[in-house]
Amino acid sequence: MADSRHLEILEQGVETWNTWRRLHPEVHPDLQSIVFMDGKLTDTNMEQKIENISDAPAELTYTHLDLSDFNFSHTDLRHADLTRCFLNGTNFRAANLSGANLVGAALNHADLQNADLQEAILSNASLTHANLSHTCLDKAILSGTDLFEADLSHASCQGTTFRGANFTAAHLTDADLNQAILCGTIFHYTHVQKTNIVHAVMGWTIINAVDLSDILGLETIIHLGPSEVSLHTLSRSGGKLPISFLTGTGISGVWSEQLRMHNYPSRIAQNKTHFICYCLADQPFAQQLATDLQNHSICCWLAPTDTEQVDTFWNIADDNTLFYDRLIPILSHHSDTISIMNSLLLEALKREQHTHKQILYPVRLDETVLDTGLARTKHIIDFTSWKMSIPYQHALQQLITELHSAPYK
Repeated sequence: MADSRHLEILEQGVETWNTWRRLHPEVHPDLQSIVFMDGKLTDTNMEQKIENISDAPAELTYTHLDLSDFNFSHTDLRHADLTRCFLNGTNFRAANLSGANLVGAALNHADLQNADLQEAILSNASLTHANLSHTCLDKAILSGTDLFEADLSHASCQGTTFRGANFTAAHLTDADLNQAILCGTIFHYTHVQKTNIVHAVMGWTIINAVDLSDILGLETIIHLGPSEVSLHTLSRSGGKLPISFLTGTGISGVWSEQLRMHNYPSRIAQNKTHFICYCLADQPFAQQLATDLQNHSICCWLAPTDTEQVDTFWNIADDNTLFYDRLIPILSHHSDTISIMNSLLLEALKREQHTHKQILYPVRLDETVLDTGLARTKHIIDFTSWKMSIPYQHALQQLITELHSAPYK
């Protein structure tokens, strides 16, 4: 039963509630069994509150609830009904949401780190960019849940149902998915380093551009039906996949053995995707660099930042540009004021902080960038004399060596 005093403060809106939380950090609010349904919460009052609330049996019911940006850290929300609530950016850090109903809830960018979500129901919820690291999701149901770029590193997901869930670009490093249900689940550019999937259940699962070489328990997976494993996944995994896993996905034994024994590229850069971003004035150099990298079996594509084709390129590429492994920005006085270039640099730097892997491999065509903060933190390869064969080849070899070394920050 929820604490009536805490409910009274909650009714006064996000500003009053969050202020009270800051002034009383020692209090762990009790909102267990509260029911939020079809309602809206404003900054001043709870609108459209159901009449005769005292008649509701052991529960509190509201209508049209928007709880975005509320601070519910360390709050007891056991068995709370938050169906279809707006919870974008809400702080649930270390909250107890075990058994809670979050069906269809919007939890984009929500902070659920260290939260208890055991046996919670999050079917068809949206958790894009949510922080679920070190969260307990044991036996929870996340069927059809969108986990795009969500952070589930070190999360416990034993026996959790992820049927039809979307793990595109999500982080599952060191997560425990023992006996998890992964039927129809989408893994696209997903990070699964040291992820435990012992005795997980698969079938009609889609695995694209995922390095499975470090995952734990592939040989123990229970296959209920065929799954799609892309060539990009096989390439990234370097042939280190057990035959039992390959045959379980529907690849015949003969093909499984040939794929496993295939001489996959062993050099790191050959298994990665690279985008060379440039401005129109530097296009001749960009095209030459792309050609030479491709001649060295390094997959790369050109990404314009200020040409007439820029709108078309970024609209078509859309979110897919998030899935590059490495970014090679061509820096010069021409690119210095390009907003898209600056945005790409910032995004790559954020990804480096999150993954602890080098993503940015900048090159320069003049000395403009030397006065920036980037030059103080990054090695920027000097291509200022790129029109001369010997200096160009020397700089090119430097870049290729760095791409193959895959250093960590």
